[in-house]
Amino acid sequence: MDLLKIGRNISYYRKKIGYTQAQLAEKVGLSNTHISHIETGDGTMSLESLIAISEALQITPDNILLGNFDVTPTTAARIFQDLTKEFGQDEFEYIFEMISLLNSYRIIKKKGYI
Repeated sequence: MDLLKIGRNISYYRKKIGYTQAQLAEKVGLSNTHISHIETGDGTMSLESLIAISEALQITPDNILLGNFDVTPTTAARIFQDLTKEFGQDEFEYIFEMISLLNSYRIIKKKGYI
């Protein structure tokens, strides 16, 4: 089970309906810290908490577990920002090298060379 993906899904839907972590925590009877740990992939939740969070966010548990949503550029930017908030210069340089290679691959594939 990918706890980081589950946490990102909860964060996505929470932000989509305009809740803060504290508001979601209050609605489901968990601490703000626990919600934060779940969203960062550093914490787990019980089945009861999964159901309570799903109900509070007005989604199904599948949306949380599987991430059934379209990633928009805005969502991708937010996820990238969350994932890289503690990265240093070297790590960003590596990421941008990978993105550049991926973009080159996409262009080459589009032209039919591979």
